[in-house]
Amino acid sequence: MLRIVKTKLGIVEGIPAADPRITAFKSIPFAKPPVGDLRFAPPQPCESWNGVLQCYKFPPMPVQPSPLRNPPPEDIYAREWAVDPDIPVSEDCLYLNIWTPAKNADEKLPVYFWIFGGGWQVGHTAEMEFDGERIARRGIVVVTVNYRVNLFGFTCHPELTKEYPENPANMGLQDQQAGLKWVYENIQAFGGDKNNITIGGQSAGAGSVLCHIANSESRKYFNRAIVDSGFIYNPT
Repeated sequence: MLRIVKTKLGIVEGIPAADPRITAFKSIPFAKPPVGDLRFAPPQPCESWNGVLQCYKFPPMPVQPSPLRNPPPEDIYAREWAVDPDIPVSEDCLYLNIWTPAKNADEKLPVYFWIFGGGWQVGHTAEMEFDGERIARRGIVVVTVNYRVNLFGFTCHPELTKEYPENPANMGLQDQQAGLKWVYENIQAFGGDKNNITIGGQSAGAGSVLCHIANSESRKYFNRAIVDSGFIYNPT
């Protein structure tokens, strides 16, 4: 099984999933941490690293309102999604996770790139519903991507427009696109086929998929799309 992989930026080491035929690589960086002067900036290319990066744990969730603790029985949404209220929260959140069943790098397996939902206000990749192991057992390389949400991902302001005239808003969508580009450029090392990438998402993740379908830059990096409980909004 592929446990150690050399990406274009450095070497990563994964761990066996519950099914040891699957290797999970968690918290692979795909962009610079969006902190300090980069807090409201478009995602910047990730820097390379030395040595072996141990990708054993999920990344922190993006900054967002705290999940409910001990929600009442009638709050079905919170009881389903806020399973673990103690997952760390950090602005340094631009990481993705990969589950691969490949035994070697030249298998060219299909790739599924998943975008979580949450109204573009909340959400993260560590929720148990988004674990990619079960799909990976079907011979698919699964990727889940973190992106900035809420204030940090979707603020629009004249000062930001002035500073980043080419990409002034929707940093969360730009994060997704940066992750997708990273996957296109690196997924073959994990046994995936960069020419057979399907993007998918649920709720706001599905809305994100629609945005990427409509974006000519994003369309360079995927072939198919799955829209799960998405929406199309026409302001007119």
